[in-house]
Formats: sequence, C-alpha cells, structure tokens
Amino acid sequence: FEGAGDILIGTGSIFKLLDVKNKYNSKIDFHKFEFKLNRKQEPNKAEYDEFVNSIEDILKKVNGKTLIVIWKDFKAEHLSEIQNDKYTKKLEDRLFQDGFVSSFAVTYYGASDTKSCNNYRDYENIILAGKWGLVTSVTQKLKHAFLCKSTCMENYMMWYYVQLLLRIGIRNNSKGQFHVYYSSDHKQTFMDRLNIYLNNNIFISTSISVSKPLWEVIICGYKKGSYYLKDIEKLADRDP
Repeated sequence: FEGAGDILIGTGSIFKLLDVKNKYNSKIDFHKFEFKLNRKQEPNKAEYDEFVNSIEDILKKVNGKTLIVIWKDFKAEHLSEIQNDKYTKKLEDRLFQDGFVSSFAVTYYGASDTKSCNNYRDYENIILAGKWGLVTSVTQKLKHAFLCKSTCMENYMMWYYVQLLLRIGIRNNSKGQFHVYYSSDHKQTFMDRLNIYLNNNIFISTSISVSKPLWEVIICGYKKGSYYLKDIEKLADRDP
C-alpha cells in the first residue's frame, strides 16, 4: 500500500499497479512567494528577519491552520555537519513571540511527520519554504525496494512532495479548498506538475518543458491526448 505508488512505480516495475483514477476531489490553489535564502549560506539577522516576515505575511492572510516546512539546517562550509532541528525551533519561538499562537506547526523536509502520518489532517494550508530534493542514496533505496526503472530524478521528488502535501486536509478526500504556498526557488514546471496531479488527477510522467503550453501538457496526459492534439489545436485556432 503506497499512497503515491502511481508516481513511484509507474509502468517500469514488475509490480502490477492497482490504481485509483480519481484520487483527490479538493481544490488546491498554488501561490508563489519571494524567497532569498540559500541553504549553503546561513542567513544573517536581516536576511532571517526578511524570511520570517514573509512567513508571517502569509499567516496573516490565510484561514485555518498552516503547516510550515523549512530546511532542517544549513550546509555552509564553515558550519559543522551536526544534524539537528534547531531552525524549526528557532522559527517556532519567533512566531510565538510575534503573537502567532496555535494556528501553525513547523517541521522540516525529510522529517518522519512529512509522510505516513495524520498529524496535520485538519490543516488547510502548507508553506514550502525553500526547495528540497532527495539525495542519490535515498533514490537508490527506493529503486531497490520498488524495483523502479525510472531515470527521471524529478519523479522521485514528485513522490516525496505529493506525500508531503497530502499531510494536510487534502488527504481527507472531503472536497474543500486548500492552499499551497511555495518559495520562488522551486522550479516552476515542477510545481505545475504537482498542480496538474492534485487538481486534475493526471500524472505527467516526465519533466515539463518550459516552452510547451500548460494546456498541451494536460491534454497529452489523457489517453490518446497526443493523438488528438493537432486536431484540438486546429479547433482552438478557429475558435479560441
């Protein structure tokens, strides 16, 4: 039982995929926000304050609870490689100090509560603060466990991000509207793939080209979509 098995396994495995066609029935709105932090450089006070302000601006305008996902630590060369979650605690303390009491929770990418848990199923919003990716050692383990043959690294990221986004109320499958706020350092076409998957129940199995119109990508995700694409283009030319 793998919630995003259609992404992870696909057709390149000896396992037979028993899929659910219409997995999600919620409306998920995606919003990009400016983000200037770099994980390889620990921010100074001014940079960190600017980051906190951007998070607080979002918290002020949303309704319901919000899950905030940040990096576990920074990877600057002069910093030790001690793995800890001091940055989640630092953000929590700052938000409490600024008057945000019970409307949010903070976790980090890769944490155990970003997959296979129900802790945040009553949350309506999620903030993705900083792009993140799986390291090769993790994808190799996934390939070995699920006998995957996909060479598209972005698909393994898709699998993780879908798991992450489904921690909030989307997983309840009880309709409703939810909001995903993602930092501007995320690849836009990757976020488009997530949008199409969650809102249209279509998994685009390869990375999207920036030059290809999004409506074409969606149509090609349907059975025989590519076959009828030229006819649809002709119709659209006659009547946009």
